[in-house]
Amino acid sequence: MEHKLNGHGIPTHHPQTLREKIDATVAQGFEAVCLAITIETKLKQEERCASIFR
Repeated sequence: MEHKLNGHGIPTHHPQTLREKIDATVAQGFEAVCLAITIETKLKQEERCASIFR
C-alpha cells in the first residue's frame, strides 16, 4: 500500500498520519546517519591499513 504524499492520498481524518510521517522521516534519518558512519568507519579502516603497508 503506497501513498503518494501530494496531499491527495493522505486521509485527513486519520490523526496518526502526521505522527507516522514524522516517525518514518526520523527513522530514515537515523538509517542515513548509521550508513554514513558505517561508510566513514570503513574508509578510515582502509586508510589505516593502507598507511601500514606504505
